[in-house]
Amino acid sequence: MKRFAAILLLCAMMLVSLSACAVKETVALTYGEKYQITNKKLDRYENLDWSSSDASIAEVQYGRISAVGAGTTLITAEADGKEVAEFTVKVSIVPITGIVLSAKATEVTEEETFKLEYTLFPEDASDVGLSWKSADEAVATVDASGVVTGIAPGQTTISISTEDGVIDTCSVTVKQKPAYERLSKKEKAFVDLAMKHLDAFKNPDSVIIKEIQEATLDNTWTVKVSAQYGFGGNTTTVYMLDDNFGFWNWGSFDIDVDLNITPDETYDIQLINDAIDELR
Repeated sequence: MKRFAAILLLCAMMLVSLSACAVKETVALTYGEKYQITNKKLDRYENLDWSSSDASIAEVQYGRISAVGAGTTLITAEADGKEVAEFTVKVSIVPITGIVLSAKATEVTEEETFKLEYTLFPEDASDVGLSWKSADEAVATVDASGVVTGIAPGQTTISISTEDGVIDTCSVTVKQKPAYERLSKKEKAFVDLAMKHLDAFKNPDSVIIKEIQEATLDNTWTVKVSAQYGFGGNTTTVYMLDDNFGFWNWGSFDIDVDLNITPDETYDIQLINDAIDELR
């Protein structure tokens, strides 16, 4: 009788042990693959607490496994503080044998961005371990997603490569922003008003801004202008420029001497003339 009782006790202990971890499986995945755990033995548990021994290899949420890195990790499920399932997850990587970028050469303007796309070979290659690089970050930069940003005029090479040395490149030329876009707020206000009244000159294409001085009133300037008035060369004349009268003449005299004012050096005269040339 005692022997029979001992056997029953041993069987009960074995059942408890088995129920403590009712499920043990091995799951093989490739990088980027997802897998939903389904097992009838786990259906009796209302709430399961899932965890991964190494989340850099595989993550798990509500029994759904995501393969995020190469290697082996242990996915476990607990119910009421007891482990009831154990999954050995092995994640492998399909090597990349080739990369092709969406462009071999392209142009971008300063501060403009665009995204380089890429295709991996073979088709089922694991999209992992890729690095982006700009040969000259003073010209253009590239982030981890392949987004290129133009920094300054020039040329550079953007590359994408694997740890094994598989690589592709794209030549990027960065162009300078149009002159008008590089103007300051007050310079744009001046150019906008000047363009509005440029037709007041007999030959608008000949107009060159020489010097600018802000007046006391808003959106009013004293301007030294070189322009062609007849068949000869340009003549330099001083005007007032405002929104009511446009360019109106003060006479042919020098700003510095005759009006006793100093040209405002915060205005980039060359850039202003470049902007006017672009717009007319």
